[in-house]
Amino acid sequence: MFTGIVEDAGKVIKIERRGQEKRLTIELPPDLTEPQLGDSINVNGVCLTVVQKDKQRIEVDLSAETLQKTTLRELEEGEQVNLERALRL
Repeated sequence: MFTGIVEDAGKVIKIERRGQEKRLTIELPPDLTEPQLGDSINVNGVCLTVVQKDKQRIEVDLSAETLQKTTLRELEEGEQVNLERALRL
C-alpha cells in the first residue's frame, strides 16, 4: 500500500531490453537507501518489485503488460522518476 505522496526522485541510469520486457536501473537519492530485495516501490505511479540492489541503485523489471499499459514504456536513460516506498506496518 502506498500513500500517493512522492517521497523523492531517482534517475534512470540504465534500461536493458529483455525480450518483450525491460529492466530499469535507478539511482536512488541519498536519503532513500532503505529498499531491500523483494520490496515494493512506486515508480512514477506504478508498483514495482526491487529485484537487485546495491548501495545507491535498485533494479526493477517491467513486464510486457506493464510496458503496454503505463507510460513507463516511454522512459529514457537519464530521466528523473518519482519514487515512493510502500507503507510499513
